[in-house]
Amino acid sequence: MEPCHLSPKPYPAGYLLFGIFILSSPCHLIFVIPLLSGTLLGAYLSEHYLIIVTGLLLISVISAVASLRLLDRP
Repeated sequence: MEPCHLSPKPYPAGYLLFGIFILSSPCHLIFVIPLLSGTLLGAYLSEHYLIIVTGLLLISVISAVASLRLLDRP
């Protein structure tokens, strides 16, 4: 009798990277800027919106790919 196929056990780092992916999604920046209005960080975010969105998009894509690889590892 052959043993049944065991599903791969995901690494805990995959869940952490998936959380970073969710938090660093650039679509959340639209909600963060009004919450930080009147602060120095809010002023910086509203002035450098394109740079911040590009950086968050890069972080988001890298963490999404890494988390999918760690969670689907055999």
